[in-house]
Amino acid sequence: MHTNDELSFYSRHSPMTNPGRYRGLFAELPGDASALASVVQSLTSTML
Repeated sequence: MHTNDELSFYSRHSPMTNPGRYRGLFAELPGDASALASVVQSLTSTML
C-alpha cells in the first residue's frame, strides 16, 4: 500500500523532469496511453 508521502513524491517533477518553458508543448499531446505511445513511436521511427 502506498503512503501519501510516496504518492506526493512521485507526483512532482524533479529538476531533471521539469519541462520548464516547454510545458506548453506537452498540452498538445494526447491524454490516453495508447495514443501517446503512437506519437512516441512515430517520433522515434522518424529519428532512425
